[in-house]
Amino acid sequence: MLRYKTISQVFIYLLFLLLFFTGNVVAQEAVKTSPTEVAVAIDIHQIVEVNQKKKNFTAVLSIRASWNDALLAYEDESKQAIKTMDIRKFKLLLFEKGSTYPAANIFNQQGGIQPQTDLITILPNGDITFLRVATITLQAPHFDFKHFPFDSQTFKVHLDSLLPESVYIFKDPINRSSISKELGEEEWRITDFSSEIFHDNDSTSFPASRLTISFDAERHNIYYVLKVFIPLSLIVLVSWFSFFLKDYAKRIDLTSSNLLIFIAFNFTIANELPKLGYVTFLDYLLVSTFIITSLVILLNVNLKRMDAEGKQEQVLKIDRYVIWIYPFIYFIGIPCITLLLLLIS
Repeated sequence: MLRYKTISQVFIYLLFLLLFFTGNVVAQEAVKTSPTEVAVAIDIHQIVEVNQKKKNFTAVLSIRASWNDALLAYEDESKQAIKTMDIRKFKLLLFEKGSTYPAANIFNQQGGIQPQTDLITILPNGDITFLRVATITLQAPHFDFKHFPFDSQTFKVHLDSLLPESVYIFKDPINRSSISKELGEEEWRITDFSSEIFHDNDSTSFPASRLTISFDAERHNIYYVLKVFIPLSLIVLVSWFSFFLKDYAKRIDLTSSNLLIFIAFNFTIANELPKLGYVTFLDYLLVSTFIITSLVILLNVNLKRMDAEGKQEQVLKIDRYVIWIYPFIYFIGIPCITLLLLLIS
């Protein structure tokens, strides 16, 4: 009887050891398969150029990432030594240790990248920090110029992980991404900035992390007020002065010249924008001036014809009304025509 009890105890003990070691193996496998968290951030230092025709912008930015890799830990008695290396040496080290790194790319990058700084630091405990400073051109496909030149635009940078989230997962615990207050861009004024981590991206066919930073910007309208709206107002004022002339032929010449000036303005504005499939606010305004100026030319031609037919009294009567109606046509007619065109569109 005692023998059977001893055998049973030994069996239970062996079973306990088997369960213990099996549990350890499962736990170790669970640790191995848990994703490595990568703290990422993008800092925008300067906006070099905003190319509206190509719908892109060029910026000087830095990409920062930090994570821990136990395979790269090393012995150091002082606990203060830091290893620094470039990308090439870092990849060789990874190959020697049989490790990987959180590969990523900028999804909306257009063309090549001009790196200025690539630096990797490794601490004895395996903490790794990556820094890249570069000049890069980025696509901005969501530009919308319907309210040009009073429009605001959104600029974005997408940093996509090329490995699944089961291996590396992005995190931004304290919103470390930033944008400089002195961007060197005179035309735009930054109004908002944000960063967000997504758990899916367009670079891979599997769930992978994406860091997206975006900032909203508005134009400095004083440029367009001085260069477009004030000159247009002066041209309209000169057109009004022409009604005080009694020579209807000169009136026709003057208003026809104004029409050509408006067309020149239209071509100048068109050179700043891509070939759009819709009409901007400034287009509506210029089309309105085309329509009103064309009507004024037709009126002057009709007045000249009536004067030649000897209908001076009727011509003078029409002139008296037109001299004062003309300014109101611009103040009332242009907003109405612009609103009508907006409703039609």
